[in-house]
Amino acid sequence: MLTSRRANACPILAAESGSNWTSDGSGPTKTIVLRPVGSDNWEEAAGLKVRDDQSDFVAPNVWSIAESKFYDALRPMAIYDDETMVGFLMYGLDPQDGQYWLFRFMIDQRFQGRGLGRAALNRFIDLLKRTPGCTGVNVGYDPANAPAERLYLSAGFQKTGVAAWGELTARHDLSRPEEEPLISDQ
Repeated sequence: MLTSRRANACPILAAESGSNWTSDGSGPTKTIVLRPVGSDNWEEAAGLKVRDDQSDFVAPNVWSIAESKFYDALRPMAIYDDETMVGFLMYGLDPQDGQYWLFRFMIDQRFQGRGLGRAALNRFIDLLKRTPGCTGVNVGYDPANAPAERLYLSAGFQKTGVAAWGELTARHDLSRPEEEPLISDQ
């Protein structure tokens, strides 16, 4: 297993280009931006915290950032609302199963309840849709984490079962349906 699936799994792209991906302005926030975690922002990302009652559902960001230094496929990303860092996610292409996973996803306790998690998840899905070869993304979550399940299902994830490590899993299919021909031979 590439990394502990403890609360959340997924893929890779904009981190390599250094580009910011901004939302279309819909929803409660003007702009959600995903930026790679690097030397300029890793300490701030490491300092983000979930509420105490959520701490069993997601690994600390500092742990995830450290993992990303040992596993090249992992991409830690900071979530910004305009210029304010509000959350963290980490995704990657798992070399064992060849699939993209959202390994970590969190919004800092100070910014929860504002729709930023949903906006960030939608921004992330937009990123993956632009990732060559990405046909879907998987996520694992604790069976006791009902809010995470509601969020993932509302964003288009479909339950896929229970993983060997005990988490529930879901998948968001990003495959592009083949276009129907404009003119039929018949």
